[in-house]
Amino acid sequence: MDDLLKQFLADGEKLMENAPLDFFYNDALEDKHEPNGIHIVWFIAWCRASDLLSSDFRNAFDMYTASESQSEISILDFCKKYTEGSLKPEHLSPRGASFARKYYGTGWTHRYLEDLEALFPDAESFDQLVDRPENYEAISRIISQRLVEFLRSHASD
Repeated sequence: MDDLLKQFLADGEKLMENAPLDFFYNDALEDKHEPNGIHIVWFIAWCRASDLLSSDFRNAFDMYTASESQSEISILDFCKKYTEGSLKPEHLSPRGASFARKYYGTGWTHRYLEDLEALFPDAESFDQLVDRPENYEAISRIISQRLVEFLRSHASD
């Protein structure tokens, strides 16, 4: 029985390794209270600045920022298109994926979303978050601190 339980838990862990961390807003939905995705873009931008994106995503991101398509395609639309609508661990480096599974979204705990709620208490929903440099910098500082905490807690791994 113990072996069966161990195998079940191992299989579950393997499934969670590639489970999406978050989904971008579907423009076809009429309910405008759905998240607009800027919180996902902030996390992706922080991962890029912290060298935690997969090499393919980092290269695509670098090509996007170096191209003239920035004036035609927003960073939100670029990220949404590149990830095909959902941020997955495969979009991150191994260290980034490990951190994101623990911090961004795992099980019933979503510390990233809790940090956003604490940082922007007046926002009724994530679609009300405004993409301003100071907002990104504020959440970036918190994510960086969470990474330090994560690395300390996993130093022996």
